[in-house]
Amino acid sequence: ARGNTVSESVALFADIARRWEKDRLTGSAAYNFAQSGDSKEDKQKTSNRFELQAQEDHFWTSMFYSYINGKYEYDRIMNLDYRYRVGVGLGIQWLEGRAFENLGKWSFSQEAGLAWVKERYKSSLDDDYAAFRYAHHLAWDPSWIAGFNFTHNFEYLPELSDWADNYIIDSDIGFTYAFLANWQLLGKIEWD
Repeated sequence: ARGNTVSESVALFADIARRWEKDRLTGSAAYNFAQSGDSKEDKQKTSNRFELQAQEDHFWTSMFYSYINGKYEYDRIMNLDYRYRVGVGLGIQWLEGRAFENLGKWSFSQEAGLAWVKERYKSSLDDDYAAFRYAHHLAWDPSWIAGFNFTHNFEYLPELSDWADNYIIDSDIGFTYAFLANWQLLGKIEWD
């Protein structure tokens, strides 16, 4: 913040992942809150968002898997009271922690399936619809920077009956850097 500004912001993120021989479980939670203004009395909220998601993958071969996932979110600034969705589909794990000489370790997967979405905005009634889902996930650990991890995730869900005008896109790109014991620096850009 610059100048005569009073501001507060909070960003909390939690990720969990577990991999077994034929199954993988991932989950995440995030909360973002921010407000600012010229004084304590005229502060306005600029962010107030929460999301929780989980996915279970079952590997049929070393590359191919089926998945089931779910996500819940609300965004007070966008007047989204709630949105939740559940989905099923198939995925392909092109790379999983594969090391390339002088390039580091890479993981990349793509997924396609169907989802059911239910949402409510403050200015409208409940809406629910079926959607197609495409997603990809990329992770890179370069060999020349210890503790650095680059990630990119993309998810696109167009409504099956109105794919040109009603869709959801969640995308992020960023990095983490483990610089001291259990402390990490996180830099991320999200587009929802």
